[in-house]
Amino acid sequence: MNPILPGHYGIRFRSGIELERSARDTVILRGHRRVCVLRNFHPRLHRAMATITERSVPMPELLDGLEVAQHGLLVSAVRRLWGLTRCSIVIENRELLRIETPTVDVGLEPATIAKHTPVRLSRFAFLRTTGHRMALESARVPHRCVLIDGAVGALVTELAGPAIVDRVAVEGLSPSAGALLVQALAELGFVDLGDSAGEQTPTARFAADHDDIQAQWEFHDLLFHERSRLSYPGRARDDLFPFLGRIAPQPVTKFVTSGPEIKLWRPPLVDLLGKDPSLTTAMEGRRSVRHYGRTPMHARQVGEFLYRVARVRATSGPGDTGIPYEISSRPYPSGGACYDLELYLVVGRCLGIGNGIYFYDPAGHRLHPIDGDERRRTEILDTARQSAGGGSHPDILIVMASRFPRVAWKYPSIAYRLTTLHVGILYQCMYLVAVAMRLAPCAIGSSSVDLLGEERLEEPIVGAFMVGSLPDEKNGPTAQRESHPAWHPVNDPQWHDEARHLLRAAEEDTSPC
Repeated sequence: MNPILPGHYGIRFRSGIELERSARDTVILRGHRRVCVLRNFHPRLHRAMATITERSVPMPELLDGLEVAQHGLLVSAVRRLWGLTRCSIVIENRELLRIETPTVDVGLEPATIAKHTPVRLSRFAFLRTTGHRMALESARVPHRCVLIDGAVGALVTELAGPAIVDRVAVEGLSPSAGALLVQALAELGFVDLGDSAGEQTPTARFAADHDDIQAQWEFHDLLFHERSRLSYPGRARDDLFPFLGRIAPQPVTKFVTSGPEIKLWRPPLVDLLGKDPSLTTAMEGRRSVRHYGRTPMHARQVGEFLYRVARVRATSGPGDTGIPYEISSRPYPSGGACYDLELYLVVGRCLGIGNGIYFYDPAGHRLHPIDGDERRRTEILDTARQSAGGGSHPDILIVMASRFPRVAWKYPSIAYRLTTLHVGILYQCMYLVAVAMRLAPCAIGSSSVDLLGEERLEEPIVGAFMVGSLPDEKNGPTAQRESHPAWHPVNDPQWHDEARHLLRAAEEDTSPC
């Protein structure tokens, strides 16, 4: 960033930065520790630098009183120490807005805006509380701007609809100050600029309205994407374990004791190795199936399926590994071995397991009944069926809930991103195991199933997966859909056909898979 910014940008050292004079040198201290020495730094330059330890000062004011030959030296020093400073918007000697830019390489580009330009607040901008103040942020802007003066909030409100720059008026700001503040907000990326050819705001054209890429980004989608990236400046210095010593970590598994437990079948590994298809066959033969066979799944199949995809294989910690929380090992990977996902089974039909809603205990490999309300069970299955695009009620609906604090306790800012990754990983694991077991699998894109009610913050529903017995493939709707002439071959589509043939042959015990 170029420290010679327009006069409405003030510069100040961040909290904890101090200056010391040592002979002819200026020593920069942070927390009483030396971080930099400016050799042979003139006393006038030292006094100018000392000013920005106390308040935010625009660069022209900072250079005032220095000889012209000293301007370059001060600018060079500010450049060198830019990572220790922050900017503010200072207009008419009032600090209005404090810009928090966590990294050195994020720039502010000055802009010239004609006085008749239509302007409006970006649809990606938002206000929220931070500490004891309001902050202006945007999904498209790397800066967080803290409102120091209440007039800024009033001006932001005025920009909710299109307005002309020189007609923006709020109490406490002169027209020129208001126009300058709008310019600053535009430079920072919070304000959209319209076509200045006309002055009629209702007919103003904004480039953002005709950007096809922007149009397809929802506010919350873009905000989530940007804020959970490692490269986002606002989280570049986040530390792991933000709640260590403040909040106790949740246990490695959830404990449920309601109702009589149902112990599930544990398949011998040797049996699976002898009958499973190859990985390539399972991957190429994978498909989503929304219809089911005449005979429902059996409790033995439910036990095998859950054992293969989600059981706890082993646990460790916190004292065993040096990690300050319990971890576990399961068939699928999870960030930090947190394993936040919990599985709830809504049984539509199953031989050996009664209809109802159950919690799956991955450590004990058993089911615990949690809800016997028949009407609620049917509503949940209806919702799942509709979310999957129609078809039949599944034999089993597996609802995925996240014990979100398991992830957030370790990973700040990216916790929910990790949870969504975990869901995708578990989906694929379930698909492959279902194919290997000759079952009918289908993941659901929507997680609208309301299973836990008031616990939605503690355990939000993040995914759902339907599974059941395979229908007759020769005449069923699945076969009809896959043979539809709208499909055009691209890269070896026959692999899928060959894999399906191998799976059918293996099911009939006529050929090895």
